[in-house]
Amino acid sequence: MLKKILNNKKIIVINIAILLLSVAAFIKAEQQQDSILSNIENINISSKMIEDKKYEEAVKILYRVENVDFYFLKNQQLGDIAFLTGKYEEALSFYNIAQVHAKD
Repeated sequence: MLKKILNNKKIIVINIAILLLSVAAFIKAEQQQDSILSNIENINISSKMIEDKKYEEAVKILYRVENVDFYFLKNQQLGDIAFLTGKYEEALSFYNIAQVHAKD
């Protein structure tokens, strides 16, 4: 009888551990999704700021983008800002970095 109780406790502990691991994986996935949405939002905001010629604000927003998957867009927009402000060498540098991070 004691063995049966101990085996049931082991099963309960294993099930709790599996449940905790599942919850942890779910939380991590949610955080990654939030990070992706945050990067997309920052890219969109900076695009609008560039259209409105608010270049300094756009640069500040773009430097919040830390996900490598968005480095192409980030550096392309930084290049656009540099070009629009007459910093042609800087623009070329940003465009080269964007090209390195391009998916195609």
